[in-house]
Amino acid sequence: MAEKKEETKEVTFSGQQLMQNFEMHKARLQQINQRMNSFINAKREFQTTLQGLEELKKGKESTIKVLLGSGVFADAKIEKPGKVTVSLPNNILIEKTTEDTIKELNERITETEKAIEETRKIQGQEAQQTQFFQNLLIQGQQFIQKQREQKK
Repeated sequence: MAEKKEETKEVTFSGQQLMQNFEMHKARLQQINQRMNSFINAKREFQTTLQGLEELKKGKESTIKVLLGSGVFADAKIEKPGKVTVSLPNNILIEKTTEDTIKELNERITETEKAIEETRKIQGQEAQQTQFFQNLLIQGQQFIQKQREQKK
């Protein structure tokens, strides 16, 4: 059985190239972190909505406070607790059962959790790359400092 030999290649970066790579990976990591926060916030919103729907599912007519905006609330009476209105793209509103809406929200939560997991993997890889270039920069700075000290 033949053994595979791993070839290593030497790559040379200038200080400017190292800095550019570090900044590029740092910016990518920030974008990934923002995307992650968006997914986490969406999941929280879905879960909060789900809690409200679970209360509606209990089937009692009731009065609730509805946020109109800017901290202003109005009393609203829930006349059909088993039905909700769902907004679709292009401002289309449709009526759905509470059960169907709960099912759809649970599906969205599952999809969002998958997106969070996938983004975590990408985030980890990008963090490693960012750390790699940061370490190279630090090593380069230390090398330059030693060279300067030896010249004195």
